[in-house]
Amino acid sequence: MAKSGFAVSDRKKVEVLSADKTIEPHDCGTVFLLNLATAHAITLPTAAKAGEGWWCRFISSVAQTHDVTITFGATVASGETATLLEVSTDGAEDVWSLGGGGTETLVVANAADTIGDEAELVVANGVWWIRAISKS
Repeated sequence: MAKSGFAVSDRKKVEVLSADKTIEPHDCGTVFLLNLATAHAITLPTAAKAGEGWWCRFISSVAQTHDVTITFGATVASGETATLLEVSTDGAEDVWSLGGGGTETLVVANAADTIGDEAELVVANGVWWIRAISKS
């Protein structure tokens, strides 16, 4: 007999961000809506602190008028990296970009057409993997 109801639903934790945020390991599985009218900084735990299988998703719920910087841990561990795959209609990295230089960051570009763009971040094999989708 098939079960139905909350016990088998695929219900997501959702949090609307309207200010700077430090994301903790207990936030695993959360969908964060970027609802930011000004430049903001979001800090993730390091991959080691988050642990294998940790994930979250960012969705731009408004047109971004300022860059949003997502940093992978307050201090990036030696050898800790992030890999970005962005799928967009024109094949270019228009909205999401990945910076390095000792601090791995994911930047949501200041772009009027960012509503609905998203990035999912997963820790696997001790590093961050990012799959981003944008319409531009």
